[in-house]
Amino acid sequence: MINNIKTTIVDDYLYVWEKLNTDGIRLLHMYGKIPEAYVCDTIENLPVTEIAPYCFTEKKKEALEAAGITVPYDMTSLSGQYVSRIILPDSLTKIGGLAFYNCRNLSEIEMSAAAPDVDGDAFMNCICLHKIILRGDAGEKSYLRQILAQITWKIIICWQNHEKNTAQAIFFEYDQSYDEIGPAHIFKLNMAGVGFRARQSFSGTVFAWKQYDDTFIEAKALECEKDLLDMAFSRIKYPYELDMEAKKIYLTYVQEHKKALSQIIIDEKNTDNLNCLLEIDRISGGSADEFNVRKIIDAQFITEMIDEAAQAGWGEGSVILLRYKKKNISKRRSERFKF
Repeated sequence: MINNIKTTIVDDYLYVWEKLNTDGIRLLHMYGKIPEAYVCDTIENLPVTEIAPYCFTEKKKEALEAAGITVPYDMTSLSGQYVSRIILPDSLTKIGGLAFYNCRNLSEIEMSAAAPDVDGDAFMNCICLHKIILRGDAGEKSYLRQILAQITWKIIICWQNHEKNTAQAIFFEYDQSYDEIGPAHIFKLNMAGVGFRARQSFSGTVFAWKQYDDTFIEAKALECEKDLLDMAFSRIKYPYELDMEAKKIYLTYVQEHKKALSQIIIDEKNTDNLNCLLEIDRISGGSADEFNVRKIIDAQFITEMIDEAAQAGWGEGSVILLRYKKKNISKRRSERFKF
């Protein structure tokens, strides 16, 4: 077995791989000096086209080390509890079954928007995985539906172009259960929750944004306030193919729950979301009046946020809010009293 396995060190990683008949490489396992796994496009001038089954698992590590591979003393197996982030190359066409099995601290995976073919249960027991970044356009064909079918917990899918977010979708957790039918011990699989229906928002292999937005009405009756604000705010922030009707629904929900949204932003100390919230009336196209939706940002709201940020010990947020108040709220008031 060891005769067919090769090892290559590139930068701070040891790649364990085998050559495929198609002049590509199947990655078998990785070792690294940090818990982030960066899989290069090529190894020894051959494209990395496949991730092997059980690639990032303790099982694969044990099998390879038993076969006799040599690992540098300062590198750790990128598997199990150690690996926290994985970046996959554009050259990839296939991810094997159980590739990330039991990567319990893995929180983020990045791959091409033309996401590769993914075998069953690749993400089993990846209980901390909360975000998948797809490099490319949100309108591309992909295997995203195949990926989402394997993830029942809440997950964020984020599309990026040149490392800049262009679209984002939040998929809520949903439940699976089996009902026994009759004496023949036949079992029927039941899916419960808006999260499952949102995962069906596809036209063929292209994600269907309108179908996804349509699930928000039902979600309001079933999901928690924080999850709903995540969905509404992310669609306003990244309005990819967002139509006017859906925009009004999202803006209305944010207006009605802006106190809770501000508290979430302060608790998370998220400066990016704070800046977006302060600009929400402008980035929504200045369409609050058109939609008959009250302005979200006003003097009282800003004053309350300043107090809450100070109480939370969030200095950066306090500075941003005070500058906004001076530039916008105070200026408006002074202009009002000019004669």
